[in-house]
Amino acid sequence: MLRTNLIDYARTLKRTTHLFLCLIAFYHPITFAAKEAYIKSIKATIYADLALQAPLGFVRQGKKILVGEVSRRNESVYSLALAGKVAYIRANDITFDFDELSKEAHDVSRKGHKFYNTQSDEFEDNLRENNYLTFHFGPFGVSGDWTALSQEFNEAPKNGVYWELAYEHRPPYYRTGIAVGLAYYQIKQSGLEFAMPSLESSLSVALFKSSFFNLETQFGISLSGDVRIKATASGQNDKGVMWGYFGSMQLRFFPQAKFNLFARAAYRSLNFNGLEALPGTQTVLNKIVATELSAGLGYSF
Repeated sequence: MLRTNLIDYARTLKRTTHLFLCLIAFYHPITFAAKEAYIKSIKATIYADLALQAPLGFVRQGKKILVGEVSRRNESVYSLALAGKVAYIRANDITFDFDELSKEAHDVSRKGHKFYNTQSDEFEDNLRENNYLTFHFGPFGVSGDWTALSQEFNEAPKNGVYWELAYEHRPPYYRTGIAVGLAYYQIKQSGLEFAMPSLESSLSVALFKSSFFNLETQFGISLSGDVRIKATASGQNDKGVMWGYFGSMQLRFFPQAKFNLFARAAYRSLNFNGLEALPGTQTVLNKIVATELSAGLGYSF
């Protein structure tokens, strides 16, 4: 009886394994069968979808890549592996014959284009694609010199408000992205006000990526030439400049969609120059430490 059960179990396991391998081969056609190809176009675009509607970047002429042995869409498209995922390239952008590549390169060079006969799997990002417009908004808590200055006005420091509008470039198959934007910091208390526009620049690194959400960390710098503090009762004010840095952790939901959402926690160090003590006070605003909690929306264009 035991021997019969073991035999049945072995047969079932064998059938299941065969079925599993067939499914992998069906859904991931370049897993087992791939062949070398060369880029013959000046710049061949790589796409994320079979319909060739979502460009990811490009590969220059002369690069060697691995493509699936079976073509798609009436032999007009080939699949290839890119960062562990399936991407697609037009069949007329590649050749399997190096002699044909050499001929194409010779023809191209006479048109004034430079041909690089390097063979690698390098993927080149197209800066005109995978761009986002993002908006962040949220409160930030303050400490440091602002606490001491508020106490001189017999006030407890209040939270400020932060917003940022930024341009972001984030290729979907890379873990890094860059952003440049404009931000505005504001604190309003009964006797004291603070306001500052800022230029923000950051580098983000995805610690975890999925189609539903990314977990990212950011590092960046802040610069401002128009820092303003004001004593509301007397109308006295002072101006200065700021440089700072920040680090954050961010959850990005629906990262591959046209619209995506953010939730971010950040630590900011804001350092000031040129400010003096307001009349009737002794505290000079040299530094503010801000802890930001913000939400945001991103739009792909």
